[in-house]
This record gives sequence, C-alpha cells and structure tokens, in this order.
Amino acid sequence: MFFSHVLIAYTVTSFLAKSNLFKKRYLLFVLSVFLLSISLNFIELGKVFMGIFKKKDIEYYNKFSFLKSEVTPNDIILSDSKSNWIIPSYNGKVIASRHPLYWIDDYKERRTDVTSFFSKESSDSLRLITIQNYRPDYILINFSNIEISSSTHRWLKSLGETVYEENNLELLKLHQK
Repeated sequence: MFFSHVLIAYTVTSFLAKSNLFKKRYLLFVLSVFLLSISLNFIELGKVFMGIFKKKDIEYYNKFSFLKSEVTPNDIILSDSKSNWIIPSYNGKVIASRHPLYWIDDYKERRTDVTSFFSKESSDSLRLITIQNYRPDYILINFSNIEISSSTHRWLKSLGETVYEENNLELLKLHQK
C-alpha cells in the first residue's frame, strides 16, 4: 500500500514538472494529499500494530483446556457462538463456527440453530429438535456468554450428566446416540 502511494505521488509530481505547472502550491497540495492518504490508511495498521503489545486475556482461553482430557477429536459439542470459536483448539467439533470450512453449505442455518438453542426465549421442544438434528455428544454451557433459565438448565441436565463444572463452564455428556 505504501509503495502504491509513493508511486502515485511520483507520477503526479512528474506530470506537474513536465507540464510546467510545477509551482510551490501544487507541490504543497500533492504532498498534503499524499500525507493525508498515508495517515488514513495507517490508522488501521496502527491499531493492529498496537494490538501486538496489548495484554491478552489468556485465562479466558485457558479455561477451555479441560476439553483435551474430556472429549475426543471426533466428539461433537453444542455450544454458543463465542465458545465455538475456541472449542476446536482443544479437541472436538462444533456445529457452527464464525469461520466455517468451505464445504459446509448450511452454515447459516447452523448458526441460526445454535443461536436459537441458547436463546432465553426458545422452548425446550425447539432445543430438542436441534439436538435431534445435529446429534451432539456434549453440550457446553458457558455462563459467561449466555443466560439460560433454571428450568431449561434442569431440563438440559436431565438429558445427560455433568462431566465438568468450573470457571462458569459446564460440560454435559448427553445420554442419547
């Protein structure tokens, strides 16, 4: 990007110099447009660069490390959209992801189903349909990201057994399959 800016500025100044229009005000105009263009483009680059030095919240990601010992790589885990981004790093597969694999054609439907599953307004019968459609091995409830009613929580616990409960996370192993 920077090289293209330099090339554009060089082309413009060469044109102005050859056409005898090269005066101080034209040079000042071209330089100010060039500097403005660079500064606008480097604002985003500056944010990325400063993000390198920003302290990362590693603890949030580390709290999912229990999945390495609890699930196998082929187990399917139903969880909220934010947790789904982290789960594959620690074993297991997810139903929906922010960045799905290219061969997943129904990713929009999957995202909708996962979002409605963890929606407070959804009924347990709708949740059961989602479970029957995707047949997950586990349900991971991240209480930091979602809010479910106590009756829904009791209903989910009746479908399986809790194998992990810590750090606002609860992993339920479903009985069905």
